[in-house]
Amino acid sequence: MGWLRDLMARSTPPIASLGELARLSLAHRDWPDRSRIQERSLSALFSKLDRGQELDWLRDRPEEQVVIAEILRLPLLDLKTQLGEKPGTVDVRRMRLWDVRFARELDLAREDLPPGLPPELTARTEWSPLVWVTSDGAGRGLVGKWLTARGLAHFCPVSQTTELRKLPTRGALLLDLDPRVELDEADFEELRVSQRPVCFAAREGQLGVLPPGARIVRSAPASSYLSQLIDWIRERLGADSNLDPDRSETWIRRQLGPDASLGELLGMIGLTDEIPHAELHRLNLEAALKKLLERRLREANPEESAPARFAAVAFDALTEAAARTLVDTGLSLPSALPLDAWSRLLDSRAAELADPVWLESALRGVDLTAKELKRITGALPPRGHKLARALISASLLHPSSPGESGAEELYTLTPYCLLPVLRKRAAREALGLSPSAWGQGLLRELPERGHSPLQEELERLASEENFSAHEELLESFDESLPEHGAALEAALESLGISTLHGHSVPEELALETLRSFRRVGVYLEGLWEPRFRPVGRFSAALLALIEHHAAFPPALDPLRSERSDALAPWIPRIVSWLPMESDGELQGAVWALLFRLSVASSHETLIDDHPVLRLLRAASIGRPELASLEVLQRVPWTVLTSALESLEMPPRTLFVDAWNVLRSLPPSEIPGWVEELTDKAGDHLEAFFRAAPDAVLAALEPRLIPFEHLLPHQLDALADMTPAPLPRALALHCPLTTAQRCVQRAGLGAFSPDALTTLAARFPVAFGRICLWRALTDGEADGLEALRRARTFHAVLDELPSPRDLVGLPEPIRDGVRRALLDEVRAPGAPSARETAYRILSELDRALWPLLKASSSLRVTRGPGDDGTQCPT
Repeated sequence: MGWLRDLMARSTPPIASLGELARLSLAHRDWPDRSRIQERSLSALFSKLDRGQELDWLRDRPEEQVVIAEILRLPLLDLKTQLGEKPGTVDVRRMRLWDVRFARELDLAREDLPPGLPPELTARTEWSPLVWVTSDGAGRGLVGKWLTARGLAHFCPVSQTTELRKLPTRGALLLDLDPRVELDEADFEELRVSQRPVCFAAREGQLGVLPPGARIVRSAPASSYLSQLIDWIRERLGADSNLDPDRSETWIRRQLGPDASLGELLGMIGLTDEIPHAELHRLNLEAALKKLLERRLREANPEESAPARFAAVAFDALTEAAARTLVDTGLSLPSALPLDAWSRLLDSRAAELADPVWLESALRGVDLTAKELKRITGALPPRGHKLARALISASLLHPSSPGESGAEELYTLTPYCLLPVLRKRAAREALGLSPSAWGQGLLRELPERGHSPLQEELERLASEENFSAHEELLESFDESLPEHGAALEAALESLGISTLHGHSVPEELALETLRSFRRVGVYLEGLWEPRFRPVGRFSAALLALIEHHAAFPPALDPLRSERSDALAPWIPRIVSWLPMESDGELQGAVWALLFRLSVASSHETLIDDHPVLRLLRAASIGRPELASLEVLQRVPWTVLTSALESLEMPPRTLFVDAWNVLRSLPPSEIPGWVEELTDKAGDHLEAFFRAAPDAVLAALEPRLIPFEHLLPHQLDALADMTPAPLPRALALHCPLTTAQRCVQRAGLGAFSPDALTTLAARFPVAFGRICLWRALTDGEADGLEALRRARTFHAVLDELPSPRDLVGLPEPIRDGVRRALLDEVRAPGAPSARETAYRILSELDRALWPLLKASSSLRVTRGPGDDGTQCPT
C-alpha cells in the first residue's frame, strides 16, 4: 500500500478505493472547472501517485491539492510534505498554523494578523524606533513572516551582535533578539535607528540601554483577547470542526496562566478543535495534551498495539528532554533542531540501558516463544530515533524553514501550549538529577534576566517544605566545583526567600547551608558577595537567614558585629534591586526585614534615607504626619501592605495614616490626591475608602467615591452631609434605613429622580410604600413617577386606598395613580397583578364618572336609555 492509500485508510471515514477518491474529488464544489479529466483517468492517475510516479502533476496544481486534503481530512501541508515539498519551497505568502492542525493556511499578503498583537507592529510609521517587549510564544515569527510577505520590513533573528553588520542597510527592520544579545549606543548608531524604521523584539529588561526616542509596546493580556482569537480561528476551520466557541472559551479560561502567550492560546484552541468537548471538559491541560499525543500517535502509527502506553512513553521522554535542556549546554526545547538532535534528546535512560534489537538478539538462545519474545521487547521504551519519527508522523514535530539553502532540515515541537507544561515538569525532574547536573544548568542560565526555572522550582520546593534537593547537595558538596558553588548559592537563596515568605526552614538545614556558603562566599568590604547569583536578591535572602541563625563569626556577621555601620553597605544593594522584583509580597517582606534590622541595630539614619522605611516607622509609632503621600503614589500598595503584615501591623494602619495626612492638606489639593491614590490602590481600594473619615468623604465629588466599597455608617454620614438631591450612585448602595431617614427629614426631594427610581427598584415593597404614601398624603408626585419608571407599582397595589378614597385626591395625584394602574394592565407581568390593577382601575373610573361627566372638558352625547348615571364603558 502506497502513501496515498495509507492516507485514505486513515481518513474518517476511510475511503475504500482510488475510484471513490476520484469520484469525491470531481464532485467537490472547489474542484477546478479547467480540470476536465474523467473519473476513470483520475483514478488511474491516483494509482500512479500512490506509487510515487507523476508527483509533479499534483505539485503543479495547488487547487486540486486543497480539495484532496479536505476530502482526506488532512492538513494541506501534510499533503505537500508527501509530495516532497520542503517548507522553504512553499509560497512565502502562505503560513500554516501548526498549533491549530486543521485550520486552513493563512494568506499573509491578504489576511490580517490575529488578535492580541500590538497594532503598532503593522505600522512602520510608529517604528521611530519601537521596542516590542515580548516573550517566548508571543508571535514574533508570525509577525516577521507577515511583514516579509507584504514587503513591509526585513525580519532578522539576531543571535549575536556580530550579525548586526550583516543586516540589510536599507529598509525597515524587525529584529528578533536572542535573550543573550545586549545592544549599546554604538549598535543603535550602526543600525541607523534615527533614519529608518526599526523594531526590536526583546525580553523584559533585556535592553539595558534603550534606543534614542524609543517607544515601548507590549502584547495585551491573553484573557483580554481570547474571545476574539477563538472567533478568528473558527473562521479558518471547516464546518465539521469540534470547536464550540463558548465551550472552548470556558475550558481555556480554566487553564490560563497569568502570563499565557499567543502561542499557548493557539495551542489550547487547537486542542478544543481536535478533542471533542465530551472528552475534553473533564481534563486539565496536562491530561488533555496526553490525550492529544495518544490520538495523534494512534492515527500516525497504527502498527503500535498499545497507543496509550506509547503516548505515555512519549510524554515522559519529552519531559526528560525538557529537563536535559536545563542542564545540557546549547540545547533549547523550543528551538528548531535536526532530527538527530531530537533523537538524542528523546533517548530515555531506560532505552539506553536496554536496546530492543540487542535484547532480542541476546535472548535468541533462551527457550521463549516468538510471541513471548515480542511481548518482552515490546515492553521496552522505544529508541529516541523511532520516537522522533513517530512524533514527526503525528505532526507533533514539524519541519521549519532551514536558515540557509541546503542546510539540514530542522524540526520544532508543537503545540506550543505543550512547552510550558513540559518546562514546569522538567525543572522538578532536573532537580532529581545529581547536584552537579542541575548546578551546570544554573551556570548556563542568565539570572540577571530573571529567575531560572531551576531557581523557581527550588523556591517552590522549599515553600512546600520539600528539601530533598537541598539535602542531597549538602551531602555531596564539593567547594572546588563551580557547579556545586552555583547550586549552593541557589539553594541558600531559595531558603532565604522561603523564610521571607513566612515558611518554615529546618534550623540544621539553614545552619549547614550558611556554613557551606562561608567556604565559597567572598567577603569584601563588609559584604558577603555571591559568585553566581544576582547580588541584590541574594543579599536579601542571606540577611533573612542570618537574622534567624547565627552561623557566622561576629566579626563577619553584619547583624551581630560590634561595628555600628556593619549593616550600612547592605542596604543600598538590596534597595536598588527591589524595584526590579515582580513579586509585590516578597518586596514587602524585604522592606519589613530592612526596617526590623535597622531598628534593631539603631540605624535610624538608614530609615531616614529611604521613604518606604520612614512610612513604616510612621505606622509603627502612630505618627501619621511622618508618612509620605509620595511613597503611596510611587510604591505598589501590595508591597506596603505586605510589609505591614510582616511586621504584624494591620494593613489598615496604612490607609488610616493616608487619610490623616490628606486631612491636613488644603481642601483644594485633596481631590487630586484622592484621584491619584485611587488609581494606585488596586485590590486595596475597598480597604482604603473604608478607612476614610466621613468629613473628608463628604467633601469629595461623587465621581471620586466608589460607593460600592463604603461601609453602611459611611453611607449614612455621606447622606447626612451631602446637599440634596442625593445622587443615584449613593442610592445604589445605601441601606434602606438611610433612605427612609433622608425622606423623613427632607421628603422625596432628598433624592434625584434617578436615585428615587433606583431605590424603588432595589426595595420595591418597603421603599415603594414610602413613595406611594408620600404621593397620597403629601402630594409628592415624584413618588408615583419613580414607581412607574422602576416598574414596581405592582408591589404596592395592596396598599392603595379604596377607589372612593382615591377620588378625593388632587387631580395630578389621582391621574398619576390611574396612569400607573394602566401601565400595570398593559405590562406582561404576573396575571394576578394585572387582574388586580384592572379591577382597581375599573372601580376607580366608575367612581370618577360623575365628576368626569360634569367636567367641561368632556363632551358626552346621550343615547336612548342613557340615564346619565353610568360610565359609558
